[in-house]
Amino acid sequence: MIALTADTDWVPEKILNYFLDILDEYDATITIFATHEIDGRHHEIALHPNLETTYNKEKYQRHTSLETAEKLKKTFPQAIGMRSHGLNVCTDMLLFLPKIGLKYDSSYIMPFQDGIKPYIIYPGVLEIPIYWMDIEIMRFGKSLRFDSSVLREQQKSSTVYVYDFHPSHVFTNTCSLDFYYNTYRPNYHNVDFLEDQRNTKEFGAQDALVEMLEILDNSDLHLMSEIYEHFRNGQNSERI
Repeated sequence: MIALTADTDWVPEKILNYFLDILDEYDATITIFATHEIDGRHHEIALHPNLETTYNKEKYQRHTSLETAEKLKKTFPQAIGMRSHGLNVCTDMLLFLPKIGLKYDSSYIMPFQDGIKPYIIYPGVLEIPIYWMDIEIMRFGKSLRFDSSVLREQQKSSTVYVYDFHPSHVFTNTCSLDFYYNTYRPNYHNVDFLEDQRNTKEFGAQDALVEMLEILDNSDLHLMSEIYEHFRNGQNSERI
């Protein structure tokens, strides 16, 4: 089974709408991990807070700033899941999630690993790992192109394949780490500049998203809440 997700990363509204328009064109409903208040249209919303951990080695103390997650939960009270920005995970965070009504985490990435099944990572918290993320694929030096037969088999499988896109990378059609660090990142909120510099020469993140949506049966994409309900006891091996 496949779940399509997105991390907003404080993206400007114009860029988010560009991304959502593509999803609407293909009648795809996904789970959006939000860093801030957004209009997610009809899509499911989960939380994407930036958590910072500080250490006092002399007193053997650690503090993780969980206030951001708590504020986001108040903004999106219906949210039941979280993915921390930067994929930071610590015990403080995992212990805190059930206290604010969050039931799953999706901050672990297991690229190219088959047979992924969600698991109970802490009492009251199901971990739903990420299988594929646009920018991380570039770090591995792998192609963003998909094998259509592999995608279709994944969609039929009882194994969970969580794919993750960033609307900003879709908007710029990010194609490489060089493009990310030299063009996109220094101009993150300069929408006009990014639009003018959009990659049109190489296969990038937007091309990958469109390719995926054209290959898959988008009526059979799963929301993260559905995967949580299916695997929350840590035992279910049947396909939804």
